[in-house]
Amino acid sequence: VGFSKEAILLLLSAQVVAIMAELQKVRVKYPSWSAGMDSFKCLTDVIWIALKTHEVMEDMTQTGFAAHPAIVSTFMQHLTKQAVKSNVGKLIDDLKADFKKDASALKTSVSADIAKAKKEVISDTKNYVNDNIQNLIRKNPTLKK
Repeated sequence: VGFSKEAILLLLSAQVVAIMAELQKVRVKYPSWSAGMDSFKCLTDVIWIALKTHEVMEDMTQTGFAAHPAIVSTFMQHLTKQAVKSNVGKLIDDLKADFKKDASALKTSVSADIAKAKKEVISDTKNYVNDNIQNLIRKNPTLKK
């Protein structure tokens, strides 16, 4: 498929962790030794759990590592990550293009809004000044236009 060395190393690491996790599910049941514990019972528990661990290992080898659910799970996760990783690059490029397009449209819209606002301010100011001059002349008839 053409995975990078880093991706393959991550896959193998995940698979080793999955195998160890399967073994740990059994090994976690090992009894903790304490001074007051019956040594015969402790020894038989340890042997029993060791045999159960060997059953898990045998199951993995008989099923085949490639077909074992823990390994298949890690491989599917790996494939999903690789597919997403390759699609993310295209997605980012598409988002950049959309952002540039939206930014350009926004800039044009804002520029038009600013030009309109300037015209309105100039017109309103002109009307305000004219009205005030007219009122001043009305109140003071001695003033000339």
